[in-house]
Amino acid sequence: MKRIIVAALSACLLLTTTAGAEVFGPASPAAKPGVLTLGAGLTGNAFSYEVDNNNFFDSKAKQVQGYLQLGYAPSTNCETYLRLGMADMRIDNVFGNGRDFKADSEAYGTLGIKGLLRKNPNFDLGVILQGSYFGDYSDSSVIGGTTATLALEKSWEANLALILQKELDGGILYGGPLAYIRKGDVKTNIGPASDEYEEENNLGGLVGVRWPLKNGVTFDFEAQFKSEVSGGAAVTFPF
Repeated sequence: MKRIIVAALSACLLLTTTAGAEVFGPASPAAKPGVLTLGAGLTGNAFSYEVDNNNFFDSKAKQVQGYLQLGYAPSTNCETYLRLGMADMRIDNVFGNGRDFKADSEAYGTLGIKGLLRKNPNFDLGVILQGSYFGDYSDSSVIGGTTATLALEKSWEANLALILQKELDGGILYGGPLAYIRKGDVKTNIGPASDEYEEENNLGGLVGVRWPLKNGVTFDFEAQFKSEVSGGAAVTFPF
């Protein structure tokens, strides 16, 4: 019965991955102490944001992220990881009349640390801290004979998650509250020359499942609830 529950949740989370964010995973390490892991993820990121002094922006943005991860577990209950990848940026109707902001993929990096704080028969308690920094994005469109330009620069994101997790038939169900912030600079030749954007809200949550495969390989499905609903998937290999 437990295996059916985990499999059903995995299928539901897989359906949410049409738009998502970087996978956090459970708080426990993906491998034994002293073992390096190599992972890969393909996700997206949907979010709503605010710009204080500019009203021509639509409030919805989407981002597709692909990354490789190098992880290391210094102890049984702790793991650190580095992610390097590429991410694009789409903003709906940013130039008006249905013309979207569409920027090519740029490099980004993520540093993270996770660990279990407490174990008990009912559930384990852990924490994850993760931060990302993104490359600059730019696009332009002709509006009324004038070329309008827009650039998003110095974009960064920080997340802190409190994780409750339970092992079921070898898989791990996990979830919990999430505090986050995402900011960056906006530069344009329409309205104020520069401004700052910030994702709406700062509190959300996540739920996911880690499913073990052969030879220590694990597969994660995850849904996140921030300013928009997101999801992602990742695979991790020990070596």
